[in-house]
Amino acid sequence: MPTVKKLIRFYSLKENFPEIGAILAPVLVEQFFVSLCSFVVGIVLGRVGQAEVAAYNLIENVNYLMMQIFLSIGTGTAVVVAQYRGRGDPEAAGEAAVQSLALTLAIAVACSALLLSLRRPIMAFILGEAELEVLDAGNLFFMLSIFSFPFLGVMNCSHNILRGSGHARSTMPMIMTVNVIHALLSWALVSFVGLGILGAGLSIIISRGYGAVSGVARVKKGNENLIITDIIPRSLDRPKLKIILFVGIPAAVEQILFHSGRLLTQTFAISFGTRALAAHSIANTYYNFINIPAMAMQQAIIPLVGKYVGMDEPKKAKQITGDCLLLCVALLAFVSLMVLVVLDPVISLFRQSAEVNSTLRLILLTCMPTTTVFMPFSFALPGALRAAGDIKMTTAVSVASMFLVRVSLAYVFTYYTPLGVLGIWVGMYADWVVRTFIFMARFISGKWLKRRLV
Repeated sequence: MPTVKKLIRFYSLKENFPEIGAILAPVLVEQFFVSLCSFVVGIVLGRVGQAEVAAYNLIENVNYLMMQIFLSIGTGTAVVVAQYRGRGDPEAAGEAAVQSLALTLAIAVACSALLLSLRRPIMAFILGEAELEVLDAGNLFFMLSIFSFPFLGVMNCSHNILRGSGHARSTMPMIMTVNVIHALLSWALVSFVGLGILGAGLSIIISRGYGAVSGVARVKKGNENLIITDIIPRSLDRPKLKIILFVGIPAAVEQILFHSGRLLTQTFAISFGTRALAAHSIANTYYNFINIPAMAMQQAIIPLVGKYVGMDEPKKAKQITGDCLLLCVALLAFVSLMVLVVLDPVISLFRQSAEVNSTLRLILLTCMPTTTVFMPFSFALPGALRAAGDIKMTTAVSVASMFLVRVSLAYVFTYYTPLGVLGIWVGMYADWVVRTFIFMARFISGKWLKRRLV
């Protein structure tokens, strides 16, 4: 079995850094603004009350689930566009792009209609026996979020198309603008107009609407790797849709099951009261910020690996994957250290009770080192495997580990040990460890490079 030294070599990282950085840097900036926006909105609502911030963060988990579903379809698009780019076929890449946009819009509208019809049972599942104020705020924010999902789907698909074509930098100003609009509107509508969580919901609809329009306009312009003749497809291109769905559907199913499990574990915190729920919810906001490098690498690694798979250069695909993982660990360590330095002052921004702050601090002190060590291998690495067409294995492992490890252990640690709410996080860490060992074994074996998509 190859040693770690052979798999990840510093000289190759130096060689590949310009190419990785060209894709990763814009996505890092995008993820920073996404997390910063969520952080700002959480602070604004936290100053309104514990019920609002708890409801916001619980429903944001549903928003995140929907985002991951749309990103899964976008992942299929990014893989296909990147592989066509590697083959030097910009016309086929453009046709795959417009087919994916139409497909994503149809799926998003259908999801919104389904969620509206099932809103009450979904809210009962997510919020359970939460206090009345949390229930009222959560119901309102969830309904407003549903109306934004078609915009979210089209926006995410547009950005994945551009990343797959090698133009990740062009998505950066659009995402920055979307999140600045969301943060400023939320601040104004919540703090000055006094709309509370209604203001946060309205700002999501407006900002995502802008993001969808600007994203489609940028895709329509095309580039040297993406030639668009008509942004509205005249007919279905079944072969291209089949490839997109071959990657996208398993990833979407994985995300639905994965985040359903995540939502299930969130409900474990409800029985501990609003204070514990607030601490857990705020910790999720911090976690999203700390995890920025891993979330960015999940997206950046797909076009990087997909390009070399399309060029039929498996050794280069494996090498650049190792470099991406090493860089991701280094970035996560840096962010964790920066957060650790300012931990107490930042925690105080939410103006919560001493009990909430104590629980929050404990969660974050355990989260930072485990995120640094395990997140790159348990979440970014599967993106590389999918980019090569190794879909079934990554989906099966992710879903099985979620329910057999994360959900079951979180339940045991939360209710049958003194850990309380921290048990939810310990169960999550165990899930990361299991995924890391399995995906690293697959990566080292090289079997993931024997698949073909286009």
